[in-house]
This record gives sequence, C-alpha cells and structure tokens, in this order.
Amino acid sequence: MEILADDPRYPISMVDSGQGGSGVVEARISGAGVVVSAETSKSTKSPLLDDAMVKAVSQLKFPDDPNHKDKIRTEEIPVDFFPTRERVQEIADPLVESAVAKFPPPSAANDCGRKATVDLTPIWNAHMLPPYPAESQAAGEQGIVRMRVIVDKNGRISDASVTETNASPRLSGATVDFIRRYWRWVQTPAECHARGVQLYISQIWTMAPWYLKIYTNDSRYPAAARGKPLGAWGTVRVTVSETGDVSDPQIQTSAGSRELDASMIKAVMDLPTKPSVKDGKPQSAPAIFDVMFMPDSMQTFDTRPIPTRRRPYEWPALPAQ
Repeated sequence: MEILADDPRYPISMVDSGQGGSGVVEARISGAGVVVSAETSKSTKSPLLDDAMVKAVSQLKFPDDPNHKDKIRTEEIPVDFFPTRERVQEIADPLVESAVAKFPPPSAANDCGRKATVDLTPIWNAHMLPPYPAESQAAGEQGIVRMRVIVDKNGRISDASVTETNASPRLSGATVDFIRRYWRWVQTPAECHARGVQLYISQIWTMAPWYLKIYTNDSRYPAAARGKPLGAWGTVRVTVSETGDVSDPQIQTSAGSRELDASMIKAVMDLPTKPSVKDGKPQSAPAIFDVMFMPDSMQTFDTRPIPTRRRPYEWPALPAQ
C-alpha cells in the first residue's frame, strides 16, 4: 500500500515536515474479508505514521473466503508513505487513460481472450498486490512474472500458469498462489461461461524505490532495456561522504549488460543526497540501491511523475555503537 502526501490518511504534520517512511502492519482478517484487528509488525520509526498505517489497513476490505467463513487468517501488509505533493499532473493522466479500455471485452468473436488480448472488469478491492516473501527479500530476489489465467463465469480463477518469468521459482510460485486465491473479476459474458475468459497478468517484484523504477518514457531508460520484454533490474553500491557527495559506484548485481549497468550507475549517482548522520554529525557511509527498468507492458502500473529533485534523498541514520 502506498500513501502519498495528498492522501487524507497521511498525517498533515508529517507532510509539512517532509517525513516519510515504510512499515508493515499485521492484520487479522475474517472469512468475510473484514479486518478484525491490526497492529504494527515493522515500525516506520514514527509513532504518527505507525498509527496512520494501522488505521489505513484497518479500513481495508479483503476478498471473502467462502470456504473458510469462520477462519481468521493473518497477513502482513507493507505500507509506504511518500512525502511529496507532486502526484499526478505531468504523466499520470495519459497513463491512467491508456489503462482504461485498452483492450476489447471478451466475446465469442475473440474466443473469450484466446484469439486476442481482452479486458475483463476487475473487482478492484480484490486486486491487492501480493506480499513480498520475507525469504525472497532477504535473498535479494527480484523480477517480473507473467502468467496466464482462466476466469470462470463467477469471476474466479479456475486455472493459472506462468508463461514468462525472470524471477526466482519462489517469487513465481508466490505470484500464482496469491493471485489465484484472491483476485476476482465481474461475471464473464454468457457466451464465455462454458470455456472461461483467458487473461494475462504481470507481477513486478522489486525492492527499488519508486524514483528508481525507470519507465520507458524516462530519459534514463537505455535502449538495451527495450529489447527485454520483462525489463531488467540490478543493484548499485555507492559511498556517500559526510558532505553528501556520492562516489565509488560498484555494480553489486548486474542488470545483464554494460549499457544497463552504466544506466543504473548514472541514475544512482544523479540522486541529490544528504549524508547519513551519527550522533548528530554527518558521516561517510556506504549505501545500496536497487534499480528496476520497467518494460512497456508495465507502463500503467505506476502513475507518479519522475522525481523533481526538489527534496534531497534522506540517508538513514547510522546505528549508535
């Protein structure tokens, strides 16, 4: 879940101070899809933001589970607060517009999605992003999973399989398991009831911050990435001096080519920075950044503009020794 500064769920005092953060809420969810309790499992390091994310998750409505109506399940919901007001003006409108009625509805003419790509209206509150497996995060696993699903007459997935992936088997499996269990659509057209509707779904698994998710309309997107239908990703390690200067870039995980790696390094080196602080004093410290080159097929997934560089990146404080 991402909460931007123009969202009423974002504490106004945190917006004014430019403070953001990321945390995780553990939610207990009934079989009817109602959050019965929620508590912080990973703090944002701000009591105000912790309270806000717990409240936001408590108000969510999850898909019901008719087979386990009396069962309480537990899920961890990641929440990110982004302290920026520049939300949608420059590029959001065309991206949102391109996501609406991009493909025709399923029908007998297109063999219910088998002869042509189709759109079936989703039940939006059921289309939650799968939670990132903790083991995959610890191992640095990332990538994009593309899968084919068959949606039955009631809007539920009757069959699902991975068609393309550059992610690990663990992430690919997590994608199929979560989407098959939770995602729902409206009832399919009568002419597709017998066979179901075929759809394609892509899931991005990335630990890159939003300003290092690089889309094709971004000047930082290299030509080498355009030939990769599933995009590319990698990791850059740098050193930040006590004055905020970034130096000594090193590729920790290659994106697959020299051109892609060079583009990753440039994107990280161009970030405006402030030094990390320890005991109230600026300190030189290493930092690691994940970078994701997003393919054309992902263009409608994120509508925020490229960073305007108005606010320097805030390095986390070093732990006291």
